[in-house]
Amino acid sequence: TEVDGWVKWNDANYSGAVSLSIPELKIKNIFKAENGNAIVNFKGKFQLWSPENPKLYDVILVSGKDTLRDKIGFRSIQTLNQDI
Repeated sequence: TEVDGWVKWNDANYSGAVSLSIPELKIKNIFKAENGNAIVNFKGKFQLWSPENPKLYDVILVSGKDTLRDKIGFRSIQTLNQDI
């Protein structure tokens, strides 16, 4: 499964790096931030979230001295022309 997303800082001038890790899946990537935004893209073998199986993963973002930890679920979204 491929994940596309972004990290946005309150400081629109921030340039630096953000580390994203999902320990359970042994994922750890570093992304470059420019103008307060970092585009993230990575692949993993996720168990997708569903109401019947609400699987959540610990996700850790580190930028400078700041650390954000959260639990998130992954879903699959597909588009065809203008339909989702």
